[in-house]
Amino acid sequence: MGTSTKRPKSKSGQSAGKQTSGKPGANQQASGAAKTTPDAAVSTSKTTTNAASGAKTKPVTTGAKASTGPASATVVSKAAQTPARPPSGRLQTNKRDQKREARREEFSRKIEERRQQRERERRNRTLKRWALFGLPSVAAVVIVGILLYNTFFGPQVAPYLRGAPIDGISCDSLEGQVTHYHAHLQIYVNGQQVPIPGDVGRQSITPCFYWLHVHSDTGDEGVIHIESPNKNTFDLRQFFDIWGQTLSATNLLGHKVDAAHKLTVYVYATDQQPSDPSQPFTVTPPNDLKPYTDDPAKIPLKAHELIVLEYGTPLVPPPAWSFLPNE
Repeated sequence: MGTSTKRPKSKSGQSAGKQTSGKPGANQQASGAAKTTPDAAVSTSKTTTNAASGAKTKPVTTGAKASTGPASATVVSKAAQTPARPPSGRLQTNKRDQKREARREEFSRKIEERRQQRERERRNRTLKRWALFGLPSVAAVVIVGILLYNTFFGPQVAPYLRGAPIDGISCDSLEGQVTHYHAHLQIYVNGQQVPIPGDVGRQSITPCFYWLHVHSDTGDEGVIHIESPNKNTFDLRQFFDIWGQTLSATNLLGHKVDAAHKLTVYVYATDQQPSDPSQPFTVTPPNDLKPYTDDPAKIPLKAHELIVLEYGTPLVPPPAWSFLPNE
């Protein structure tokens, strides 16, 4: 029997599916491609892209389901929520900064404590200086002030030097012009004339003029200036009160009037007045002038009047007096 050279018939599916090279046939490749899922396609594209570029980059999905599918959205949201961890070098820097800041604060605190200590030391030195020098100096100033006040404004000082209103007469900065005339006063104690101070009625510390005052001008000694802002009448007692001296029927300048020491008063008010005010005006009392017997404190002050007060003896006849021009 001879050997048969016929080959067994292949199945139609196998012969159709194979090629001579042993590779899958075209039909198998088509059916495989049809059966490939989208995920496989994505995976294949990722592998191909990475292999082609050769770079270490994150795969990019191009399929529709990869960009819009639920799984992809979940991955993105988790990545967005995960906080980024700072590098280890930054943590070390923060610790170094914290230590540096702590040292800086400690240094500032020590500087402030030192400043406060210096301030306390300065205050203590100031208090010591005040205790040694300041307080005695203040006490000395106070004592001197009290002495000066008593010297110029104390109760022993004449009222006209204190500038306070006296008997309704105030001390004004200017001389009054409504009433303006002059009278002359002379005082004798046991035959000796007593001068009247030239500043009676004029306050020099805070310059002012009482309505009744005198001046220290030569030839004007003892002349009482009646210069008032009203038309009131004034008496001799008011002038003595401004002067700060005593005048009554029983006392003159502190001298007690008694049987051995009588008080004799002369008052002469002329009816004549100067025809030319620019010229001196002389008033001469008569030789037979009678003494004034009423209370001398009540003698009214009149223009160009002569008033003579004599305590004790000997008596001095009332002298004439020449008023200065325009008086």
